[in-house]
Amino acid sequence: MKINYRKIMMTTVALGCAWGGLALSNDVASAETITAQTTLHVPALTKTALLKQKARIYNKKGHRVGKIILKKGKKITIYGTKKIRGKKYYAIGHGRYVLTSKVKLLKAEPTESPVNSGSSAAENSPATNSKPNNSTNIATPKPVVDKPTNANTAKPEPTKPVEKPKQSTIKDFSINEFRQEFLKDLNEERAKRNLTLVTEDTHYDEVVEKRAALLPSNFDHVDAAGNFILEDYFNKAGISYHSIAECIAMDPWGWITNHANKELEPAPNGGTSADVADNAIFEYIYDDAASNWGHRDILLNPSDKAIGVGAATTTDGYVYSSVGVTY
Repeated sequence: MKINYRKIMMTTVALGCAWGGLALSNDVASAETITAQTTLHVPALTKTALLKQKARIYNKKGHRVGKIILKKGKKITIYGTKKIRGKKYYAIGHGRYVLTSKVKLLKAEPTESPVNSGSSAAENSPATNSKPNNSTNIATPKPVVDKPTNANTAKPEPTKPVEKPKQSTIKDFSINEFRQEFLKDLNEERAKRNLTLVTEDTHYDEVVEKRAALLPSNFDHVDAAGNFILEDYFNKAGISYHSIAECIAMDPWGWITNHANKELEPAPNGGTSADVADNAIFEYIYDDAASNWGHRDILLNPSDKAIGVGAATTTDGYVYSSVGVTY
């Protein structure tokens, strides 16, 4: 029987926009170890700054990241400086940089000192050598001190300092959380359109997870010989299907999508796996014009029955994901 293949599509989700070119990183782990969790190093906070002009975001090699443009007047956090190809950049976190020429550093607000620095200790303390001019001895009255009437009065408990929430990193990525959120979001979108809900197939998940491990080194649907990679994996796993399609994405950790302007904003507390799934669904369904809405058509096909979801993380803070869809 001739297999009826549906259109297969891919999207590069790089700081909030889908774009046509493939974004391959030279700093990814090997395919065999790509699913291992890795820690993204984020330096300590140093300064805050204001964008005096519109600014693009660059990676550590000086290449533009996606199509996002930071708006003039936006406040950003500066973590340090870096010289790339002769140009000076400010690091804004997660391996992302902006040109220093676009940024105005803000002065730190002065902290108040409990002691007036313009006065000496002698000026602030009572004189010890002063004597009355007349020779009459004047008795100095003793200060009246109120004593508690109840000796057993309990002392107030010391106030405990408020602990700051832990900032997550890509090391905290959870494939289970990602799958659950992706399936929930997808079925909510299908329900809005009165489409039947899809189910998650655990066998599909296992196969797509292995397939996703190849994405950081080959962000494409086909291998060097032009073979549809997901199809090969399904066939080797003995999975039968009438039609198969795939969506792939590359999402940065630690960002959430502003649905109003379709731009990414820093996620509270460093981000979650659910945030990554939310970003992918939004890009696939609502920001896919660059791919002629192919991802949306795959995920919202009325004939869809089951999906499998897999993902791989990289040391430069990205989550590569694959979604296999069949009916």
